[in-house]
Amino acid sequence: SPNYQWQFNGKNIAGANGSTYHIPAIGVDKSGTYTVVVYNEDGLATSSPATLKLSATVAIGNLSAVYDGSPHFATATTNPDGLKVTFTYTGSVNAPVNAGSYAVVGTIDDATYGGSSTNSLQIVPSAPSITWPSPVALVHGTVLSGIQLNATAGIPGVFHYSPAPGSMLAEGTQTLSVTFNPTDSLNYSTVNSTRTIIV
Repeated sequence: SPNYQWQFNGKNIAGANGSTYHIPAIGVDKSGTYTVVVYNEDGLATSSPATLKLSATVAIGNLSAVYDGSPHFATATTNPDGLKVTFTYTGSVNAPVNAGSYAVVGTIDDATYGGSSTNSLQIVPSAPSITWPSPVALVHGTVLSGIQLNATAGIPGVFHYSPAPGSMLAEGTQTLSVTFNPTDSLNYSTVNSTRTIIV
């Protein structure tokens, strides 16, 4: 019949000679690798290692951001405190840059403790800043042009004006408006702006 010798971190456990082994009073000192050596007159075999880790909790933070062209990293607090945590973002180890929703998994990387948590990181599009100088008074009968409709933004995109270039305005104080549609519509939102002009 077979004989058994259980081992903890490669060393024999005194009195652990049964086909099963019950770990008494689990604590930090019991965290590690367990194997069992099975032997008889024909030889011996050693089991694959089984690793015992104590349970720990992970709380993931820093889960909202505005697109700024830089990676956005989640943070974590653990109980017990100060354990190392590794992250994946929708399956990637690289922190995301682009706007979107990312599934975050934080996993404790520790020899004694184990645990993980999931959450969602949201990166929202950035609102571009429009620069549009206040237009000077327009002589009645003069059509709108790039002189008045001269808004700029720091990123590529298309400006849509109302009234459109070439329009002739009635006398008085009129409102000009612009809608800017960024080329990178994933990471930047559409924005609007208005100016007044005296005709």
